[in-house]
Amino acid sequence: MGRSVVRSQEVRRKVWLILSDATLKALAQRETAGVTAADDQVKLGDGWWDIAQKQVGLAKRQICAHAGTWYGQANPDLSGLAKAKIEKRVNEVEGLANNGLRVVNLLNLVDARRNAVKGVWRMEHGALLSDRSPFCRIEFPYQPPDEYDFRIVFTRTEGTDCVGQICAAPVRQFMWFMSGWSGKWCTFDVVGNHDPNPTRKGPLKWLNNGQEYTSVVRIRKLGVAAYLDGKLVSAWQTDFSDMSLFRDWSLRRNDAIGVGSYESPTIFRTIEVIEVTGVGKTLK
Repeated sequence: MGRSVVRSQEVRRKVWLILSDATLKALAQRETAGVTAADDQVKLGDGWWDIAQKQVGLAKRQICAHAGTWYGQANPDLSGLAKAKIEKRVNEVEGLANNGLRVVNLLNLVDARRNAVKGVWRMEHGALLSDRSPFCRIEFPYQPPDEYDFRIVFTRTEGTDCVGQICAAPVRQFMWFMSGWSGKWCTFDVVGNHDPNPTRKGPLKWLNNGQEYTSVVRIRKLGVAAYLDGKLVSAWQTDFSDMSLFRDWSLRRNDAIGVGSYESPTIFRTIEVIEVTGVGKTLK
């Protein structure tokens, strides 16, 4: 069972300890039955949102986040005032966590069909899925601030090659590869004209299919560091002028960020940016 599913169950369990009225039971029954239409997803999100407003502290944050999950699923199919309303609420959810730093849930911004650059991408049960295409990648309509953490929670389901995060610094784009080159290396690429790449770590078996991992890339003014399941894997001191992005992994915009996989279908359950210095911008 994935961690995101466990977390969702924990939220619901805590809510049941707080409330046990007919409204809550009705919401839980609707969730269990399955909701696919955007209007119904918004109504379900609204129901959880209304319950959250009666709570304080951790309970409020958790229930608001649960409402935000349903808003995020509905968002790509909405427009006008309905879209503006849920985006305002999603922004409020993102401002409730992480020690006051704004957390931007990129899954709430992405349109799997429109934002795909290579390969077939789709949303399923709130997660983003890649296919087995080479250089399979998707761009998020978001420009990060100067300093931020780029966090993903993912499971590679098939294949033997890389899963990666395409990052944007003030002057460059570059990529963090995990299990690249048929599973041997984790590395930032491209780093100047160095051969071998000084950020390359391995050869090791980095990723096991079917196992969930958390990767965090921390972009700061003096350099970049990457962590896999909380352990530092690689770091590079730089002003980013020596870093670049392989042409085959390029995005449509040079100020956006993305994720990708190479002939390795992957489930991305969490994709978010924690804004450290400055405020990012949603792109049109």
